Amino acid sequence: MYPRRFVPPGFEVPALRTERFELAPLGLADLVADYEALMATGDRLDGLLLPPGWIGDVTAFTLADDIVELGWHEREFRTQASFAFIARDLVGTRSLGCAYINPTDRVGYDAEVLTWGRWDPAEPDLDPHLFDTVRTWVHTAWPFQRPAFPGREIPWDDWLSLRAQGEAEVSEPTSRAEWTAGAAPRPLTASLDADRPER
Repeated sequence: MYPRRFVPPGFEVPALRTERFELAPLGLADLVADYEALMATGDRLDGLLLPPGWIGDVTAFTLADDIVELGWHEREFRTQASFAFIARDLVGTRSLGCAYINPTDRVGYDAEVLTWGRWDPAEPDLDPHLFDTVRTWVHTAWPFQRPAFPGREIPWDDWLSLRAQGEAEVSEPTSRAEWTAGAAPRPLTASLDADRPER
């Protein structure tokens, strides 16, 4: 999807470990933990990875779908074309959510960062805690000048209205169906810029 590296050559992905979780590259080995966390979180994902109403019924997302998505993330991470992380508990067996660092060519920004924390009534603050921790980490340990956090620090409507570098103003699609119509399937957590036409 993004054949080009979007961090400097030789960049080493920084570690992140807190008193509650540790980030690790998200891949096929995480299938069971990732899928279980997705299903546990359900419609609370709405508005975190895509604008509200765009994800649809999370329960329709199958293990087979997740295999495809995790394989995609694993390959992108290896080539440093995008970075997807699983937030594991410190035992290493349970997914507490994910973080995604994607390239973007939207004017004024050099990365798009998305996070979601699993829903657990025993730990209702997991989602904001994961986001706040990742936001600080991206600002302090990654080589970006102006990362964007759509849906968190930038309202989705404002993010969708931003033009790509060198792109004339266009009418933005108003639904996920319009974004994906006629396009090859892509992971839900890919940057929205992945659906823009080639320039």
